[in-house]
Amino acid sequence: MISSFFFNYLKFVAHLHGIKIIDLKNNCFELVKKDKKIVVIKKDFSFKKRFTKLRSEYKQIIDGIKYFDLIFSYAVENTIDLSSNFYINYLGCKIETNFLQVKEISFAINTYNKHYKLKEGDIVFDLGGYHGLYSVLASKEVGTSGKIYCFEPDPNNFEICKRNIENNNLKNIILINKALSDHTGSDIFFKRGHGSRIVDSSFKSNTKGSICKIESISLSDFIKKEDLKRIDFIKADIEGSEVELIKDYLEKILPLGIYPRMAIACYHYRKDLNSRTDKMLIDLFKKKRLNCKIGNGAHLCLYF
Repeated sequence: MISSFFFNYLKFVAHLHGIKIIDLKNNCFELVKKDKKIVVIKKDFSFKKRFTKLRSEYKQIIDGIKYFDLIFSYAVENTIDLSSNFYINYLGCKIETNFLQVKEISFAINTYNKHYKLKEGDIVFDLGGYHGLYSVLASKEVGTSGKIYCFEPDPNNFEICKRNIENNNLKNIILINKALSDHTGSDIFFKRGHGSRIVDSSFKSNTKGSICKIESISLSDFIKKEDLKRIDFIKADIEGSEVELIKDYLEKILPLGIYPRMAIACYHYRKDLNSRTDKMLIDLFKKKRLNCKIGNGAHLCLYF
């Protein structure tokens, strides 16, 4: 009864946005507005439904209504399946990505440089490249005389990112299939698409094939290997490993006189360290008597 009532409420909200919800049965629905269409799936929970669970059950429908216009401001096709990748037009490039990344364009990707404007010839590090959208943005700003080093350790994300870079002929992006850490070698890795990350040996997953080994490298070792004398900007969103990244930077790179501006995602929680990363990162900079600021509440970042 509650589930039926909530669905009727969603239909009413959709109507207010000019969207019609069509029930295709088998837990599939279409959200239709003029010539645009979003296909969504209602989760089928095996436990007894509670009102507090309904937002999860109908999450794709709620997201489809809320972000309908945003999705089609980027989408190339007129029909989108929210559970699958689709193509968007981003800064004149045809990019394969998904709904979660499109949602992040306005409150994350387009805000990393709020305190530092990229310029022609800059050397930029995109750590946690995912499907490459920030690298695309940086590529446009730094021009042919600039360079972007894009690190993406997840094998599936890497292949998508690689296609996006190659299909758009972005020659100033160098893609590296490694994770950034405070050491060089290998790490246990949890493949989870948007939330892929390095984990410890005790980590367990119920998803078959989601645990693998990946290559890791420290930023200090990479700089030494490439003989880099400067970095102008670092963007990092590496699912909690920002702590190891900054430790490596402060201990081994800062003494070399390499002083990049940074936007470091710091909204993650490290269970192994029992702390949120924003607190840990601020403490690391304070110990070196370096000024930094926390901002962008929608996608919390440390700016340096």
